Amino acid sequence: NTGTNLLSQMIMSNCVNTERRERGYSIPMRYQVPWGKHSPVWYRFHHIAARFGEGVAQADVMPIVIIKDPLSWMGSMCRHKYATNWPHSLLHCPNLVRNEVDK
Repeated sequence: NTGTNLLSQMIMSNCVNTERRERGYSIPMRYQVPWGKHSPVWYRFHHIAARFGEGVAQADVMPIVIIKDPLSWMGSMCRHKYATNWPHSLLHCPNLVRNEVDK
């Protein structure tokens, strides 16, 4: 919903990571930064993720942050809610202003 899948596809189509290719990886990027996906920025250099974090030079990693417009993000959450759960109607979502559907 935030555009991470699109960004991932763009990176895979346009970037080559020769180090990962030489090691036999088919995907040119890491699943997450070595200090952990969704972690605060101050974790960098102070934390190592349990998965895929060991042995990675954190100074050599360029983290990418995606910021999406909140209103369009809420609309996409209505269409693909993943593991989220909140009271809403598919007829009126995002329900920022209560109307007859919400009663």
